[in-house]
Amino acid sequence: MSSILLAAALSGAIVPIAKAPPSAADPCLHSGAELVPDLAASRFTSHDQVSLVDIGRDPARAAGTIFTLSPDRRDIATITKQANPRTNSNCLRLLVVPLDGAGAPREVDVGGEFINGDFSLRGFSVVKAGYERDNPPQWSPDGENIAFLKRVAGSTQAWIADPTGRTQARQVSFLPIDVDRLAWRQDGLGLILATRPEVLRRAQEIAREAPRGWLYDDRFNPQMADRPIPVGPIAFSYSFLSLTDGSLRDATDTEKAVLEPPPKLASKGASAETPSVAGYLAWLERKIPEGLLSPRRLVIALRDGQRKVCETGDCEGIQRLWWSDDGETLFGVQFTGWARNEMAFLRWDIAASQPERLLTTRDAVAGCLLAAREFICAREQAFT
Repeated sequence: MSSILLAAALSGAIVPIAKAPPSAADPCLHSGAELVPDLAASRFTSHDQVSLVDIGRDPARAAGTIFTLSPDRRDIATITKQANPRTNSNCLRLLVVPLDGAGAPREVDVGGEFINGDFSLRGFSVVKAGYERDNPPQWSPDGENIAFLKRVAGSTQAWIADPTGRTQARQVSFLPIDVDRLAWRQDGLGLILATRPEVLRRAQEIAREAPRGWLYDDRFNPQMADRPIPVGPIAFSYSFLSLTDGSLRDATDTEKAVLEPPPKLASKGASAETPSVAGYLAWLERKIPEGLLSPRRLVIALRDGQRKVCETGDCEGIQRLWWSDDGETLFGVQFTGWARNEMAFLRWDIAASQPERLLTTRDAVAGCLLAAREFICAREQAFT
């Protein structure tokens, strides 16, 4: 294998995973009624379980954003996946669902390959994960288009879909590297793209070493790969893709800010930092500062510098925080109850001394969006 081919293989999968090759058959053409489990049947097989249609990943942990709300708040967009054991691959569909329940979901795109997430681990730059990458569909400011990531022939690029489903989705980016994240510019005239060119550059360096052999150094982990893995942090690069003429340039600082995480304002070790348009700041912090597994308390910093703190068990297990549109009320979703087997919603008005619990359920809720005076969530429960 030439160094160029090896570099391409390394850039696409830094840590190779042994797996059976997928079938050439389209998984979406072979995911009909025969894959839909019969819930009334006496037996629920492993085939039935694998073939369930799903959205998001690890919903019991409320991870990530799994659907998005249209600007007019009439529809949500989400990407579903259905594993197909016959083809050893997934059927991916981009759906638009009316919030009022009037009408069936509209399929606006179908196809593509499963997009693995990745993470850094013990100094290794990029380790491929078994779970999917967060890929919430992005509505244009005018609601006329939806941007999303789609992987075809081993390349993850930006695509645009018509929410009505009347025209076919089209690929709009054609980069030599994968696109990791995307967002619309405020005027809707183009997309800001986040990529990591350094992943490819380091993979090419490793490939160039191959003819003379690799030094067994800190880039090796035999449990993960039989070749070096890049080490050290890898920064993102940001570009602006014009949808009027297809041109690509470096993103400005203002455009980068759309995708770059905001600077930390709270204390060291704080998490879930959430600013309010009214000038407040909420976050979670460890009750025992040096305790890695310490329970966390909920803190609100007021405009005058004072703090409101909830240290009771009622505020433990919080996963996400939101402020109301006016910035005067904080909401949270948490794991609670015996062995954290329940989920609950909290509401904390700035004028109140402590938060109140709005709802407690043993169902799993995930991907929640706060839209004006209501939450929109996926809700998962078991059939008995």
